[in-house]
Amino acid sequence: MKKLILTLLIFNLILSCSNDNWDSADPPEGQFRLVERICFCGPPEEGSIEYWTFDLEANLLTIRIVDSEGQVIESRELYYGRKESNILIGEGGEFVQKREGSLLVLTLLDDPGIADDELVIKLAYQ
Repeated sequence: MKKLILTLLIFNLILSCSNDNWDSADPPEGQFRLVERICFCGPPEEGSIEYWTFDLEANLLTIRIVDSEGQVIESRELYYGRKESNILIGEGGEFVQKREGSLLVLTLLDDPGIADDELVIKLAYQ
């Protein structure tokens, strides 16, 4: 019986261990890099990299777009907060968050009455 309990405790410890520093139930915090954006919108500028920095304490999301030479092309700040387990960004943008491997995936809760407002954002933690 002791061996069974010890085996179960070790198995539970292995399953609970992770090298990630964020949990999908927690709001994201820190800097992420845009990996993919799925939407009915224009493509990103060729060679640019988009960084999303979540500051939960200040309720601020900073999005910076950097060109291939490291120069900031665009920078904007948006409100960022929580609504139950969802994330609020900007004015009225409510996103469901989940993890897909090492990616943070944000899916906009779209309005069924509006066509082409689907948006999925995939971010990698930096």
